[in-house]
Amino acid sequence: MAKSQEAWTALITQLESGIKAGETLSYVKGVYEGAREAITKFPVLIIEPISEREAEQVIAGYTDVIMEVSVVGLIKVLAKDKQIVGSGSVKGIMDLKNDLCSVLSTDPTLGASVTDIKINPADYNNQNYPIRTVAVNVEIMFRQKTKTRI
Repeated sequence: MAKSQEAWTALITQLESGIKAGETLSYVKGVYEGAREAITKFPVLIIEPISEREAEQVIAGYTDVIMEVSVVGLIKVLAKDKQIVGSGSVKGIMDLKNDLCSVLSTDPTLGASVTDIKINPADYNNQNYPIRTVAVNVEIMFRQKTKTRI
């Protein structure tokens, strides 16, 4: 059983583990909860809650809940021909998206805190050279006791 806050924390923990030295996202400078102004170090990940809904009551007294979260990656690439697909030490926005999805997929139960996660299609619509963004919406499913919400 999980609360929304526990699922959120488990997601943050998994992403932070992925940015440690030697890990897939080790080039990412930080994971932030909520919008930020004046970001000076790139790339970063910003996590935003989108929605939460009850999926269904699966057995008496228990409800499956789906929380949708947006994981937004921001990257700054001055080499115009490397901003989409990088090479070597220069990561492009598609590289960041693939690495992000790889880290999310390493443990779809987020350390046994949730039932499963679903990675939805990426949105590359926001770009302002030399900064590009990708938003990956993730559905996190977990089970709660219907009355106590734990």
